[in-house]
Amino acid sequence: MRLLQLQDSGGISLVEVFDPLPPYAILSHTWGADDEEVSFRDLMDMKGEGKPGYQKLNFCGKQAASNGLEYFWVDTCCIDKSSSAELTESINSMFRWYHNSSACFVYMSDVFVGMDGPDKSLQCQQDFQKSRWFTRGWTLQELLAPKSVQFFSRDGQLLGDKLSMHQRIHEITRIAHDALRGISLDRFSIEERMSWAVGRTTRREEDEAYSLLGLCGVHMPMIYGEGRQSAFNRLRKEIRYMSELSTGNLENDKRRAILDKILVWLEPADPSSNYEQALKKRQENTGLWFLQSEQYKSWKKLSQSFLWLHGIPGAGKTILSSTIIADLLQHSYGNTQIAVVYFYLDFNDPQKQAVDAMLRSLIAQLSQYSQRISSELIDLFAQCMQRKGQPSIETLLKLSQQLISEFSRVYLVLDALDECSQRAELMQVLTTMSLWRPQNTHMLVTSRLERDIEVSIMKFSEGNTRVILDSAVVDEDIRQYVRQRLADDQALKKWHGDPDLRQEIENTLIQGSQGMFRWAVCQLDTLGKCRTRARLRASLTALPPTLEKTYDRVLCNINEEDSLYSIRILRWLSFANRPLTVDEIAEAVAVDPDRDPALIEEEMIEDPMEALDICSSLVAMVADPGDGLSESTQQYVMLAHYTVKEYLLADRMRTGIAAKYNMQYAQSQRILAKACLLYLLQTLECASSLDDIVTQRKLLHYCAGHWMHHAKEANDWQSDLASLALRLLTQESTYTKWLKLHDDADTTPYLEEIPHPSFYAARYGLADIFELLLDVSGDVTAASIAYTDALQEAAFQGHQRIVQQLLVRGAEINALCVPWGSALQAACAGGHEQTIKLLVNTGADVNASGGMYDSALEISICNGSTAMVELLLEHGADASRAHRHGWGPLHHVAQNGCVDKAILLLSHGADVLAIADNGMTCVRVAAEQGHLSLVQLFHDSGADLSFSDYGGWGCTPFFAAVGNGHYDIVKLLLEYSKESTAPKGLSRTHDASSCRTGSNAQSKIRRSDSNPALEDARGEHAASRAAARGFDAVLALMFESSASDPNYRDCYGRSLIWWAAAHGQAATVEFLQHVHGCDPGIPDACHRTPLIIAAKKGHQRVVEILKSAKDNVRVSSDQIQGPDHQAGLYCDVCTISIATSGFHYHCRICANGDWDVCSECYGCGVICRDPTHVLTKRTMSDGEWVEVE
Repeated sequence: MRLLQLQDSGGISLVEVFDPLPPYAILSHTWGADDEEVSFRDLMDMKGEGKPGYQKLNFCGKQAASNGLEYFWVDTCCIDKSSSAELTESINSMFRWYHNSSACFVYMSDVFVGMDGPDKSLQCQQDFQKSRWFTRGWTLQELLAPKSVQFFSRDGQLLGDKLSMHQRIHEITRIAHDALRGISLDRFSIEERMSWAVGRTTRREEDEAYSLLGLCGVHMPMIYGEGRQSAFNRLRKEIRYMSELSTGNLENDKRRAILDKILVWLEPADPSSNYEQALKKRQENTGLWFLQSEQYKSWKKLSQSFLWLHGIPGAGKTILSSTIIADLLQHSYGNTQIAVVYFYLDFNDPQKQAVDAMLRSLIAQLSQYSQRISSELIDLFAQCMQRKGQPSIETLLKLSQQLISEFSRVYLVLDALDECSQRAELMQVLTTMSLWRPQNTHMLVTSRLERDIEVSIMKFSEGNTRVILDSAVVDEDIRQYVRQRLADDQALKKWHGDPDLRQEIENTLIQGSQGMFRWAVCQLDTLGKCRTRARLRASLTALPPTLEKTYDRVLCNINEEDSLYSIRILRWLSFANRPLTVDEIAEAVAVDPDRDPALIEEEMIEDPMEALDICSSLVAMVADPGDGLSESTQQYVMLAHYTVKEYLLADRMRTGIAAKYNMQYAQSQRILAKACLLYLLQTLECASSLDDIVTQRKLLHYCAGHWMHHAKEANDWQSDLASLALRLLTQESTYTKWLKLHDDADTTPYLEEIPHPSFYAARYGLADIFELLLDVSGDVTAASIAYTDALQEAAFQGHQRIVQQLLVRGAEINALCVPWGSALQAACAGGHEQTIKLLVNTGADVNASGGMYDSALEISICNGSTAMVELLLEHGADASRAHRHGWGPLHHVAQNGCVDKAILLLSHGADVLAIADNGMTCVRVAAEQGHLSLVQLFHDSGADLSFSDYGGWGCTPFFAAVGNGHYDIVKLLLEYSKESTAPKGLSRTHDASSCRTGSNAQSKIRRSDSNPALEDARGEHAASRAAARGFDAVLALMFESSASDPNYRDCYGRSLIWWAAAHGQAATVEFLQHVHGCDPGIPDACHRTPLIIAAKKGHQRVVEILKSAKDNVRVSSDQIQGPDHQAGLYCDVCTISIATSGFHYHCRICANGDWDVCSECYGCGVICRDPTHVLTKRTMSDGEWVEVE
C-alpha cells in the first residue's frame, strides 16, 4: 500500500508501506476534471503542485498532522491507474483501506462556510444537503466503512462527524441509522445495502457495480469495457456464491461434495508428496541464508514480485523450494485471504511433467483455499461434462487468473522448470501470467541455468530477480547436511565420535562438492559402507571429482550378480509410464524379454526393499505420489534425482566404464513393451480366471494398462514385438482377460459384443498393429463397435496414419455413427486441424448431418478454433444451413459470442435473417446472451430488430435484453430505435390483442396506455420483466428514454412494483417506491396489492418494506395463504404455483399452449388475451393433467 507523507520542506512524498501498516488518515472527496487532479505520475515526476487538486492533498496532510497522524492516503495519486492489475487490487481493497483508517476526512468542495460558521449559515446547511458528494457512487463506502468520518467545507472548516450528523445524513441518503452508527453491515441484507446506492452515479459505468464490492463483501476482477450490466451480473453472481457460504454446515458439506466431484474430473496431480519428500531430506537450519535475505523478504512483501532461483544440477534447488514453501505456509497460517500454491515438475512422474497438469493442480489448490466454489470452475466443469471434452491450456489459464484474483495475496512456487516435458509451452504460460501483471501475486521459480529458460524469463522479469545457487551460498547448507548425516546416519555414526576425522570428512566434502548437494549425498552414501579408517581415508583421497564419475563409481561397485537386476530396475524406473510400487519393481526385475518364459518367479526379489540396496544412491523410496484423492499408503521406488536419468541416457556412457548401463530411449521403450506383452501372455494364457492371479501378480495391472504406450513410443514394430501383440489380441481367451484388466475396460460391459482388437489399436494410435489386424480380418468394418467405428475413433484422437490406412482400404469416409456423426465431425470435436485437412482433401462431406452437434461446422463454432471454422468454410461448408431445431451457424455463434467466427460466417453468406423453429433469430439469441458486439454486428449486417419469436415467450431482441438485464444492449437498442421513424427494435410482428377480464375486474383497473411493442405473448411488459428480476438500472434507462412509465400497469392491473414484490426484489421495490414514487398500494385485477402478493409468495423482506409504506393497504390473515415454495406449474397472472392445486384453467393456443390461470384469478374474471380462445378446466390425475367438465 502506498501512503503520502508531508516533507519538512512542505512537499508531499509517496512511501510504500507493508503489514503491519502504520496509522493513517484517508481522504474522501469528489473528483474534478482529470487535468485538475494530482496523479500518481505527477508525484513520481515531482509535478502537480500547480493543479487545483493539490490543495486537497495539503488539506488532508495538515488535518492528519493535527490528529497526530504522519501518513495519509488520497485515491487520485496513491494508485497507479495505468496498471489495470494494481487498479483491480486497489478497488478490491478500497473498503478495507477506508475501514482500517484512523480517520476519514470528507472534503466537500461545493460547501462553503465563510465567517458565519457552519451552525449559523443557512446556505451552508442547504449546500451540505445538496452536495455532489452524496450523489457519487464511490463515496457510499467511504461514508460507511471508516469508524471515524469528519466532514469539512472547502475552506477547511469542520461541519461535524458521521455520528453527530447521522439523522441529517439519513434524511439525505435513506441509509439505515444503525449502519451510520457503525453496526456491522452483515446485519443488513444485500438488497438493502445495494438500495443505498440507487441514484448515485460514477464516471465509468462499470464503477456503479465495482463501488459496491466492499459493501457486499465480495472480490472480483475489474474488466473496464465490459459494460455496466455485465459488471452487475458478475457482482450478483459473486454475491450469490458468498451468500451460499453462510448457509451452515449442511451447505458446507454440499459444497465440499461438489468440489470433490469437480476435483475428480480435474484429475490434479498432488504436489504435496514432492513437498513432503523434499522436506524430509532437508536438514535443520539449511536454507536459512535465503529465508533471512533481504531479497526474499522484499519478494514476500512487494506486489507483483518475481524471483528465479537457478543453479547447477544437484545444487539442492528442490529442497530449498520446499523450505520456502514451508516458510510461506507458516507465514500465511490462518489468513484466508492468502493462498500458497506450488507445483513440482517431476521427471519421475509423467503426470507431473505437462503444462496442463501444472495448471490443473494450481486450480485445484486455489479452489481448496477459496471460501467458495468459483462459478467459472463450475461452468467449465458442466461444459466439459456435457461435451465430453477437456479444457484447453488457454481455458485453464483464464480460470487460474480468475481464481488468483480472489485473494489479497497469492504465493506461487514452481520447482524444476527444466524437468517439464513441454518447455516451450511452459515458458509461454509463464509469459502470459506475467502479462496479467497481478499485483497480488508473488511468483518464485527454480531451474537449471538453461538458455531457453533464461531468454524467456528475462523478457518479463525486471530488476534484481535472479538468485544464483553457487558454492558461495550453498556451501553452508551442505556443511549443515554433512554434519547432520554424520550425527544421525546409522552407517556414519561410528565416525562422529572422532572430532578430527569428522572435520576431515566435512572439509573434504565441502571442498569437492563445489555447490552440488547431490554430489555430497552420494559420497556420504559411499563413505557409509567403509568399515575401517584406512578404507575411509582411502575413499576420501579418491573421491570422484564430478557427479557423472560418482555415478560411474556407484554402478561399477555393483557386483556381477546384482548387475542384471540393477539394469532392469533402472530401465523400469527411467521409462515407466507411472511411478512403480516396491512390490511391482520386485516382480519386474524377474522379467527377461529375451527368454521364454520371460517371468521366472524364483528370480523375484524376496524382500522387495532390497531393490533399494541394489542400486544404492541412484534410487529412493517415497510415499504415494498420487493425486491426493486416495488414501493409499503404498511405497514407491523412483530414481533419486533427475541427473540419474540424464546420466543413463548420455551418449558418453556408450564408451564409458559403465557402458552396459547405457540406455537409449526407443530401445528401452521397446524392451519394456516386449516385457509387458510377454508377462501378460505368460500370466493370462495359464490362468483359468483372473480371480486366481489378480492379487498374486503385482505387475499385472501396469502391464495391461501401459504396454500400448511403450509400443507406441518405441515406434519400431519388429516382427517379434508385432507377433506378441497379435498373439495377445487375437487369442479370444487372453484378449477378453486383457480387456477386463485394461484401464478403459469399464466401457465393455455395456456393449452387446466385445470390440474387435483393431478398435483399440485405432484408439491408441498403434498404426502398425492396426494394419496387421486388418490384414488378418480383411474387413475395415471389423474395427467398429456398437456405438462408433475405427475411423471416427482415430479421427477424434488425431491419429492421421490410421485414418489414412482406413481410407486407403475403403472405409466409408462419410459413415455416420454416435456420438459425433461423421469422421470429419469427430476430428472437429477432437480439435485436430491436420486430420480435418486430410479428411476434407480426401472427399469428406463438410455438410454431413448427424451426431451430437449435427454438423462439423456446428462443432467447430461451439467448441473449436476460428481456424477450423475458416477451413471448413473454405471447403464448402454451408454457412446458412439450419441444424437441429432450425438453428443455423449464426444462432450458434450468437450463443457463444465469438465475433471473429460471426464475421467469417457472414463473409461466406450466412443469413442474418434466418429464423429457427421457435422464431429465434441470431440477433435475438445474442441479445439474450448479452453479446453486445454481436448485436452491433448483426444490426449492421441487416438483422431485423423488430422481429419477435413465436415460441413460449414471443419477444423481441429488446425484450430479451431487458429480461436478462443486459444494460448495454438495452441502451444500444433504444438508440437504434431513435434512428428510425418506426421504433425499430421495439415493435412486434404479430398481433398483440389486449387481454380480457370480466366486467367487474375491468371496471376497477385504470390502465396506462398499453404499448404492445413492449409486451410478450403472455401480456408481460418488458419493464415488468426487469422489475421481476431486479434490474433497476435497466428500469431507470427505460424510464429515462420513455420506453416505459414508472406507473405502468399491464392488462391484468399488475404494476411494476407489483412485479418486483411478487418476485422478492426488495431493492427494486424500494427503488420504485422511493426514487420514482410508485404507489405500492394499487391492487391488481384480483384486488391483490404488492404487499399481499409478496406475503403469498413468502418474500418476508419485501413484506417488511411494504408494511412500513405510508397509506399502504394492510394485509389480513385470510388474504395470506402462506409462503409459496412449490415448483413446476405457475399461474401466468399472479405467478403463484398451481402445481398442487385442485384444478386450474388452461389455454391451448396462447404462448404455444403454455398459458394457465389459477382458480382464484379465474374467479375474478381474468382470462387469456384473446377473446376467441376457450379455456379448459384441468386437474391432475395419475401424474398427468386431464381436462374436466
